[in-house]
Amino acid sequence: VNSVASQWGGMHDAWTIEMWFKTSTDSNMYLCDLYNTSNNVNRIYVRTRSSDDQIRFGTYNSSDDHDGMETTGIDCNDGKWHHLAVTSSGTVKQIYFDGKLNASKTVTVDRADDPSMKLYVGAKHDGTEKFTGQIEELRIFSDVRTPDEIRSNMFVNVHGDISGDALAARYGFNEGTGTAIDNSQGTAGRDLVLTNASSWAGAGT
Repeated sequence: VNSVASQWGGMHDAWTIEMWFKTSTDSNMYLCDLYNTSNNVNRIYVRTRSSDDQIRFGTYNSSDDHDGMETTGIDCNDGKWHHLAVTSSGTVKQIYFDGKLNASKTVTVDRADDPSMKLYVGAKHDGTEKFTGQIEELRIFSDVRTPDEIRSNMFVNVHGDISGDALAARYGFNEGTGTAIDNSQGTAGRDLVLTNASSWAGAGT
């Protein structure tokens, strides 16, 4: 699943990415990869890690400097639905797992003000390390969501009920058929196209 290259205005240093996911596959797999189509500058990625069943959250700044961090003490491939949120304020990165703060790191991540990026969901930008499982309710915000906001919106699945005014993209993945995936936030350039996926998940999966 991927978008066209699009401006992600407002996602400079402060932002949040959150989603629900489920997998029972023990492998390095990308949940999402925000990539500029040519190099790692301003890149953001979230993936599973097979070596210890943790989540890895990586960022690159506008100078191509990389920083990575991981969860601790979880099992990301236990076949159950889990909520994941990653945030960056520009000076602090955090990972929330099932509504609880799991990891925090003080690090400077200075991204460009309005980078043109392409969003890949369920695979790395080059099509490798594909995610085997289900992903639901992927949201991107141009601010740092608070713990209360993350917890109070975890189970909201109606666009109009999502709190806050910094929503940059939201994908419910409820289309069920076809290849077009709507960004219900409204920025058409951030719509997604389903590619190289086996099928839509049925209700209750």
